[in-house]
Amino acid sequence: MHGTTACRRPTPAHYGGAYLNLLTAAGVRRVVTIASGASSLLTKLFAGIELVQLSPVPYWSHQLVTMPRRPTALVAPDDEAYVRVAGLGSDIGVPVVRISKRRLGPESVTAAAVGRIDGLALEHAVIVDDLITSAGTVEATAVLLRQLGAGRVSVVTTHLRPTETGLRRLTLLRSQGLVRRSTAPTPPVTAPPSTACTSHPA
Repeated sequence: MHGTTACRRPTPAHYGGAYLNLLTAAGVRRVVTIASGASSLLTKLFAGIELVQLSPVPYWSHQLVTMPRRPTALVAPDDEAYVRVAGLGSDIGVPVVRISKRRLGPESVTAAAVGRIDGLALEHAVIVDDLITSAGTVEATAVLLRQLGAGRVSVVTTHLRPTETGLRRLTLLRSQGLVRRSTAPTPPVTAPPSTACTSHPA
């Protein structure tokens, strides 16, 4: 089993209470968002408002099939992501690499490949992740993939909300050639969390 470690800073839910108060005052009864690993937290934060969480799979699929260079392997960066990414890989005919991540502490994450990957084509490995904040998981996974012989590493995500640490990591990964194509925008990023709201009159 191969592994690598990267620092990671946990991200608190800064906006939940303020958003809930604003939405309630505005008469919003329904919030529609793309589901992420924070689904259970969002459900608690938006208690009292109908929360609709759409599957990220259609977006991932579109991004993958429209890439100029076809992926040769999809990479699920943790056990939770594997369930969705495995089905996506089956749909588009691309094998999936399963990664297991484990937090060693509040500031670090370890990533390791699960199972045998001998003979798996890693010319273009694409990390498929629903949420990127501190980018610790992406960093550890990208470094691991290059150690395993990946020629090109890309990232597809639905929720890119990088912290300052995350921006530095993503920029460094790209400058070092560890991630040669990413959905990460050029810093600075000031966009709020990704939610689309529909207001219904009382």
